[in-house]
Amino acid sequence: MTKQNSHEKRPLLLEIKEICKSFVSKKSVVKAVDRVSFNIHKGETYALVGESGCGKTTTGRMILRLLDVDKGQILFEGIPISTLTKRQLRKKRHNIQIIFQNPYGSLNPRMKISTLLAEAISSRAENPSHIRAEAERLLQSVGLGKENLDKYPHEFSGGQRQRICIARAIATNPKLIICDEPVSALDLLVQAQILSLLQKLQKEYGFSYLFISHDLSVVRYMSDRIGVMCNGRIVEEGTRDEIFENPQHSYTRLLFASLPTLKNADAFAAADIQEDTEIFQKVLRDVKERSNKKIYVSQTHYLLADQ
Repeated sequence: MTKQNSHEKRPLLLEIKEICKSFVSKKSVVKAVDRVSFNIHKGETYALVGESGCGKTTTGRMILRLLDVDKGQILFEGIPISTLTKRQLRKKRHNIQIIFQNPYGSLNPRMKISTLLAEAISSRAENPSHIRAEAERLLQSVGLGKENLDKYPHEFSGGQRQRICIARAIATNPKLIICDEPVSALDLLVQAQILSLLQKLQKEYGFSYLFISHDLSVVRYMSDRIGVMCNGRIVEEGTRDEIFENPQHSYTRLLFASLPTLKNADAFAAADIQEDTEIFQKVLRDVKERSNKKIYVSQTHYLLADQ
């Protein structure tokens, strides 16, 4: 049994049911997330992929309760977290962590690494006398030496900072980690190292990932299942192989067609940018205007009706 088709044997960790989120200004209402539903099982990596502004990060922030849902429900281990009080949420907070996109902006520049990690470790009521040793263990688990504990964030490269962010995320023994574009600010070699580290830690600790990215190659490498987002909706969902080998929705196909490779380099050089833009805008309008009816290709693969 492969990793991709074994997820159904695992217990559910997170259930997202028809959640919506709109942002209102004096001049307009922007529907950022529109009736989004998906599940994540224990030990699974579920990826949300789509262009910038499609609602991926907003979805992740609602799961963290950094934003409140307008409609719908978020269940974590069967508990509706959107209705928890602040005190109840604080007791659950350590179970869901996040790795942000920018390793330069997500670490407090005035804190030593030992202090940054100690804050996270203490959230699980660790014996104060053990915190230093645990911080050393965490740094070593992400490939950094214990001698780095007394340094400040500015003394590290981007890749090293992201390793520290990962160490901080796993310090609370989470069950779910939201990876919000965790390698997009890094060069290709460092990206590969961080992705390999994330997979290694998942095997070691057994936590689940919600992996948010617009990079299709990264998503293919990391994910078990994929939700393709467009205009605040998941327009197609399936296993990694189903999405990449048999894309059904027009938007998914457009995403793959827009991925430059060595084979299609000449076609990209000669592409009519105006025509491509018009096709893209038409697909976006179609997603926005059409129904939320699901068409199932298989038990694990569906798309929203194109008409």
